[in-house]
Amino acid sequence: MGESDPQVLAMWAAILGASAGILSAIVSFFAIYFSRLSSKEQMKTDFKIAEMSFNANVISTNRQNWINQLRSLVSEFIGLGVFIGAALNNPHETNAQEVTEKTERLHTLKGQINLMLNPNEPKSEELSDLVEKFYGSAINNDNPVSSLNLNSIKESIIETLQKILKEEWERVKKGE
Repeated sequence: MGESDPQVLAMWAAILGASAGILSAIVSFFAIYFSRLSSKEQMKTDFKIAEMSFNANVISTNRQNWINQLRSLVSEFIGLGVFIGAALNNPHETNAQEVTEKTERLHTLKGQINLMLNPNEPKSEELSDLVEKFYGSAINNDNPVSSLNLNSIKESIIETLQKILKEEWERVKKGE
């Protein structure tokens, strides 16, 4: 037994060494497998976050462009309306062709403004109504009372637009 004891011990040492090697390989395999699974999940999560960030950025940029464009259209609309109203109030001092051209542009601007508004939002609906009233007052401005009405509507348009733009700006700042 003395001779075989070292052989048995060597055999057991070889078996244990091989088992440890196999066990190490199995543990390594599962570690790599679960690491790749975790990595894939992390990549999916990172992709979703990047996609959401991209979408929020695009929406915010488009919303800012919408704010700028609406502000510009309304500003031009009011300026033309005031000009037309004054021109119709003083027909002897203005060029009829110029008034006609500016009236056509006023009509186009009215349409563009209304197309930019959401008819389901109360403030947008209010602004649309004011734009229609302003347009009607501007092209029918043939007496001093109409001029006062035109000015009053102009102020209401500005006030309503400022509220709409403030709400939209807040949404841009939040990244909506």
